[in-house]
Amino acid sequence: MNVFQAFNNGLAVGFIAAFLAGIAHSQLPLRARSASFVLFGIFLCLIRLKIFLDDHKYFQTAATRTRHFKIGFVVGVISWILWGLAALFIGSLEDSYFLAGTAILVSSIWIAVVAIRSGAYREQYVWFGTNAAYVLLLWALYRRNGEEGDWVTWSLLGALLGVLLFDWIKSDSVPELAQ
Repeated sequence: MNVFQAFNNGLAVGFIAAFLAGIAHSQLPLRARSASFVLFGIFLCLIRLKIFLDDHKYFQTAATRTRHFKIGFVVGVISWILWGLAALFIGSLEDSYFLAGTAILVSSIWIAVVAIRSGAYREQYVWFGTNAAYVLLLWALYRRNGEEGDWVTWSLLGALLGVLLFDWIKSDSVPELAQ
């Protein structure tokens, strides 16, 4: 494991801590949480796990001494901070939707920096498409202004989970599953 993979590991632990702190800080007990909260919590944890695995694989082979890598890494750190904030503010779904969408948008910039440097590969095309869908769905949830218990919100959250499932399958985040 190199230093960037170790950093990625530390940020994943930080995300988990922020997520748990966000739940603990909320005034509602878990049993009083809405289905929207549960679905979004599942989405947030699973997408962050997927991104962690993708980043870990990338850092294993990335040429780290290039200017493009350094720019991408700074953009990635901004994205990781936004992921932590989305987890920390999970008690306010509207804020968390917006922060998660922004984190994905920033992550897309990182993907573009890498693609410009070395040419895009198949997974990056999948990531651009799924990231666009994530951002649109998350910001549509944000624009709903706190609506939680209606079929439109549940449909948008279901679509998020569907895109995530497609993303997991198509982007080969866990190559061991393909064997």
